[in-house]
Amino acid sequence: MGELSGRSIVDAQGQLVSLVDFCREQQFQQQVETPVLGAEAQAFWQNFLNVASIEAVAFSQTVNQQQVVDYAATVCPFLQNGGTLQQIRQIQLAGDLPVSFDAAVSVAAIYTYCPEFRSQIGR
Repeated sequence: MGELSGRSIVDAQGQLVSLVDFCREQQFQQQVETPVLGAEAQAFWQNFLNVASIEAVAFSQTVNQQQVVDYAATVCPFLQNGGTLQQIRQIQLAGDLPVSFDAAVSVAAIYTYCPEFRSQIGR
């Protein structure tokens, strides 16, 4: 057993496996489970990080990135159909998400997907 110490690990199925093989499998699983975001979604996240508070960024790390991108994608169609950012904020207040997170998502969505509505930011 001393020979295997530090070189092997017991996996979730109770099997003794090489630590190198275990790490490769974990890395592969993480790559499979973590979707690759497209360029537009990456731009959204960069805009989000530019406008978000520390609390909003911390909360964003606890949720699924793709779901946040999908949520952000609803902002511009709402505005394009005659809604206002103030109405979006009222709808968001009824939800369970942190206010600072919702605000950062909305602003980042506008900067990314519909910059023609930037004039509504800050109202």
